[in-house]
Amino acid sequence: MPAYYDILIIEDDELYAKYISSLINHYLNLNVYIAANPKIGFDFLDNNKPKLIILDLELPMADGYSITKKLKSDSSTKDIPVIICSALHQKDLVIKLIEAGVDDYIYKRADKHTILSKVRKALVSPR
Repeated sequence: MPAYYDILIIEDDELYAKYISSLINHYLNLNVYIAANPKIGFDFLDNNKPKLIILDLELPMADGYSITKKLKSDSSTKDIPVIICSALHQKDLVIKLIEAGVDDYIYKRADKHTILSKVRKALVSPR
């Protein structure tokens, strides 16, 4: 297990989380920590500051919208970019999420090039 993680993925769909993680690790050579629920994710954030958080919109215990609001209101996490991933593909929803502080949105059926492009963009965007 790496001593440092570049990216935190909070995702309850284990297969999707492993897919995103493997893409990032293989193509971008970054270490990824996967949290299966928000509690595990926030426990991780107590002792780590990743460069990016990829967050499922629909999670047990909380939704991505409320988690983003919490992340962006906390001084220790407010500057970490957040990308929401979801099977929902609605323009109004994306606008609401961006207004809440989300940096980008990944449609779960997006191809690997789109996913990697959005991750790269979030990592190089000035904070």
